[in-house]
Amino acid sequence: MNHVDYLTALLRTVSYDALNCGNHELYARGDGHNDFCPITGLQQSGYIESWDGRYLTSNIVQPNSTTPVGSRYTTLVGKHGTKLLVFGFLYDMPDHCPAVGVLKVEEVVRSAWFLAALASQGRAADAIVVLAHMDANDPLVRVIHDAIRASLG
Repeated sequence: MNHVDYLTALLRTVSYDALNCGNHELYARGDGHNDFCPITGLQQSGYIESWDGRYLTSNIVQPNSTTPVGSRYTTLVGKHGTKLLVFGFLYDMPDHCPAVGVLKVEEVVRSAWFLAALASQGRAADAIVVLAHMDANDPLVRVIHDAIRASLG
């Protein structure tokens, strides 16, 4: 069993309703020739898939594509029927490993899938939750907030 297997086994015991990717999963580790990116281990181990669509990567995609690494968003339903539309964003990380692409938040909030999710799920939701792996004072938080408000009125 390698270190990723040990880590993912432990992480699978955490009872979060949803989570998003952070920057530390996207840094290359190694000697420069045989770099390993932790997100690759999370994908290969089945960890991301084990979250059944609740591992959110609204702006993290497979390399050279627009296919998200996890899910772009999810809808959670509470035991009394409360519906939450949940997104998971990472800041505009420029120094990520080559195993992924990180799309600019400013572009994602104007994308067709984001606007469609808000149109189809946002109006039916009791609240919209944004898991934002960024500083609370990061201007990107306002970008996301303003885009949601502009879409929903």
